[in-house]
Amino acid sequence: MKLSTAGLVQQAQEGGEKRCLNSELWHACAGPLVCLPTVGTRVVYFPQGHSEQVAASTNKEVEGQIPNYPNLPPQLICQLHDVTMHADVETDEVYAQMTLQPLNPQELNDAYLPAELGIMSKQPTNYFCKTLTASDTSTHGGFSVPRRAAEKVFPPLDFSQQPPAQELLARDLHDVEWKFRHIFRGQPKRHLLTTGWSVFVSAKRLVAGDSVLFIWNEKNQLLLGIRRASRPQTVMPSSVLSSDSMHIGLLAAAAHAAATNSRFTIFYNPRASPSEFVIPLSKYVKAVFHTRVSVGMRFRMLFETEESSVRRYMGTITEISDLGPLRWPNSHWRSVKIGWDESTAGERPPRVSLWEIEPLTTFPMYPSLFPLRLKRPWYPGVPSFHVPGLRTNSIDNDISTMPYASSSLQNSIYGSLKESSGVLQNAEEADPTTKTFVKVYKSGSVGRSLDITRFNSYDELREELSQMFGIKGRLEDPLRSGWQLVFVDRENDVLLLGDDPWESFVNNVWYIKILSPEDVQEMGKQATEPC
Repeated sequence: MKLSTAGLVQQAQEGGEKRCLNSELWHACAGPLVCLPTVGTRVVYFPQGHSEQVAASTNKEVEGQIPNYPNLPPQLICQLHDVTMHADVETDEVYAQMTLQPLNPQELNDAYLPAELGIMSKQPTNYFCKTLTASDTSTHGGFSVPRRAAEKVFPPLDFSQQPPAQELLARDLHDVEWKFRHIFRGQPKRHLLTTGWSVFVSAKRLVAGDSVLFIWNEKNQLLLGIRRASRPQTVMPSSVLSSDSMHIGLLAAAAHAAATNSRFTIFYNPRASPSEFVIPLSKYVKAVFHTRVSVGMRFRMLFETEESSVRRYMGTITEISDLGPLRWPNSHWRSVKIGWDESTAGERPPRVSLWEIEPLTTFPMYPSLFPLRLKRPWYPGVPSFHVPGLRTNSIDNDISTMPYASSSLQNSIYGSLKESSGVLQNAEEADPTTKTFVKVYKSGSVGRSLDITRFNSYDELREELSQMFGIKGRLEDPLRSGWQLVFVDRENDVLLLGDDPWESFVNNVWYIKILSPEDVQEMGKQATEPC
């Protein structure tokens, strides 16, 4: 049973559970894609997404006429004052409680954006997650553990014993200790949890389809968590408000906070919510202002698998429009309509948000290898990079025919953010602080994200890129190897990496391109073609 928003509020008020939970176990139970924003940073709160969580928790869409709140924008820029991790005492459902405060006009006009994109969820190294079968939940059987999982996570068995067996002690989210007998037996031999397992199944009311995960942490402790399978809520407890009332409540609370710049509290249930509805502001700005998308563009998106790993699905953007144009005009929540490639497309959402996808392009926005203007076409001491007769204005001719997000759309996106939050005086002014993470591209390889502030010099950066793309020794001496490193700045100008002072490079880099000798040669051909 999914924990409802009203249930979350009631439990928080009663104070019936501990506030300080094991972060590693909480994140493992929440899922590999969950990322809580950092306390003290600025975030974007989407009431539309919050409403989706209510609908998912109650299995009921809004039916009544929900009042409109004119002063509540579709995306509310807030300061994140507090984040606490929790687990429901009855169901073990994990959720987070966040305290938000809308920024006042002076703060909204401040162009500063924090560089951090949030504390990424680190999945434990030694763990496994298994969806329970009917035999796993039978009162007469035990829990069958995959061999590799048992050898990776559980302490080693003494195989001089017949049969090899040991006692395992594991702690759950509420710090309750559970004892299991781990034995290796049967034909064929397999790892089983026997004594103590049926007690755990009964106490947690586990059924086939639920999942159990075990973690062996750095402190040599065994941790135990569960995930409930999604199943309809047949009986709504009388203590739970109607879904319409909960929609009205969350909208009214957010609207009041927006009007008074006061703090308000929200609850985020990662297993019930279709998507995160509180994201770092820097992540939002990067997706909306610095990633141009268009109809027909290919992309990929990460999804969680049954066994708590991730898989990339690919698709094509088919439409860019408001999800709720009447109530939420100019909203970026699920503004991208998509068509999925795989036969399982019916299980994937028909609409997603810009910050959830990664466009598939060798160079963002530009289909050819290098239809960009070079700020300095001649680089002294680097003859292999010099291209005779280079066209310096080819971008002006090429771009008009390319299917990319038009300037009018860019302006409308920026205008809606400016109108609803006033967060930026202009996008370029904020860009140096938001470009902590940059993309690195190499022909034939998947683009990689890199935190450019980790490095103190070009030499350190070259060494890291050499290892990252498996081309060690080729970037250190471009004259001999023929390989070149270039970067594109925010004016769409291409510069040779190393020409500018390091600080200037860090503040102006948009993305980096690794050019093989063949790429440089191809670039020369393009440059010498008649205009």
